[in-house]
Amino acid sequence: MPVQFIKNLFTRIKTSFDHDPGKMTVHPDRAWLFILGVFFIINLVVASLSFYFFKGISRDNIFIATGEIGESLNTISRDKLNNALDYLRGEDAKFEYLKTHKPAIVDPSK
Repeated sequence: MPVQFIKNLFTRIKTSFDHDPGKMTVHPDRAWLFILGVFFIINLVVASLSFYFFKGISRDNIFIATGEIGESLNTISRDKLNNALDYLRGEDAKFEYLKTHKPAIVDPSK
């Protein structure tokens, strides 16, 4: 019984890829078979990657940092930081001044 089912399945697959231009029939089975095949291939790839990550994490050999523990990072210069803060405070003061004083330009829409 399973052998006959497999033979019928292969026969259906072969006939769905029949590209005879003389035939004027629509083959919706071909499209569904293609979608099903792509679905199974994507599921196989996702399942194999999931298994790979599961095994790697369970053995503790994935996502391990390989750098030295005592590495230091580049720090920001205090002078540059103070210059930036002074600039931003000056811009804040300009903004507050513009909020309270009217501009000298005449608005043409009025």
